[in-house]
Amino acid sequence: MFELYHHNTAVCAQKVRLVLEEKEQPWTGHELNLRLGDQVRPEYLKLNPNGVVPTLVHNGVPIIESTLINEYLDDVLPHSPLKPGDPKRRVDMRLWTKSIDEGLHYAISSLSFAVLQRDAWLAKPREELDRHLDSLPDPARRERQREAIDEGLDARRAAKPLASPRVATSRHRRRSR
Repeated sequence: MFELYHHNTAVCAQKVRLVLEEKEQPWTGHELNLRLGDQVRPEYLKLNPNGVVPTLVHNGVPIIESTLINEYLDDVLPHSPLKPGDPKRRVDMRLWTKSIDEGLHYAISSLSFAVLQRDAWLAKPREELDRHLDSLPDPARRERQREAIDEGLDARRAAKPLASPRVATSRHRRRSR
């Protein structure tokens, strides 16, 4: 049995839902309300100590981090494989997913938080905001969110995100086949 803890607009959860759909795998969803802080409730932190979505629970065992969840799904559901068979092409695939996770997702999360959640948090009492931020397990994420709320699109992370890892171009991949 597959259970997915997710949020409908969370990009990483969308990645996992796409793989479940591609694999035609039935699953049970548990949608968390990220604005209410469901992801930092003690019962969810037992499944995912990072306090983020998604989390896949398969036969009672939690799997965290969307890229790792997707590789896990491809391993345990071997029909219609999504990973390339060739080892070098799997390395290329992992470089792309690493680039998305460490570059693009990081940049988008800072920007989207400043645009989509800032106003809702500014409308609340500062004590409630501070409680929410203090509940985030990752100090770096806590600081990014605090900066996005306090400074909005003027926040340095929203204005100038980190560079992503260098990934081979498609031209290079064609030559290396």
